Amino acid sequence: MSSNDADKEALAILTQAVLIDDDAEIVDALLSDNRDLLADSDQPLLHIACSKGALGVVTALIRHGADVLGCDARFRRPIHCALQQSRDPTARERILSLLLAHHAQSNDLRRIMLARDKQGKTCMHVAVSSRGSASVVQTLLDHKASPDDAPHAKFPQLRSPLVLAAMSGDAETLNVLLAAKVYVNASGADQPVPLICAAQNGWLVSD
Repeated sequence: MSSNDADKEALAILTQAVLIDDDAEIVDALLSDNRDLLADSDQPLLHIACSKGALGVVTALIRHGADVLGCDARFRRPIHCALQQSRDPTARERILSLLLAHHAQSNDLRRIMLARDKQGKTCMHVAVSSRGSASVVQTLLDHKASPDDAPHAKFPQLRSPLVLAAMSGDAETLNVLLAAKVYVNASGADQPVPLICAAQNGWLVSD
């Protein structure tokens, strides 16, 4: 077998270990022998592992140099994918902590918090839109995320994090954002005010 064929076979095994098997040991072994396999892959392996909540695989990929700032076809960074995963909240929080520690070490926390996907969503938007988001939102705030999101000309229909929380009736997340002194009347052109969203969805209680 030629070296090129061997590399192709190793890449196929690596891809299966991430996409199907969630096998961190295989990922670690393959990349220990050939870290260039990451660059050869046409799949955003770290994004996929983050989306699946595969903590061991995420750890192995990062240890071997996977790009934590890389974008997939939807302009999502790995942290966006990790935040969208809500099936396993514990894995989500541990992967988030791992990614945030890496970003802090690289001095790019502010950059990653401002990064937007193809729909204009920042980490805060994604977190607020996920189930059980209050503790995750607090973690982002503790790592330089802004509770506010100014209206963006390129994404005029994008709701602010506070509006999203108000529309969903997520009282815990609302309290976290309010404690961070979010601007309560923030709304873009043709965008609803959070108080109106809460009232429309029956989340206001009068004495």
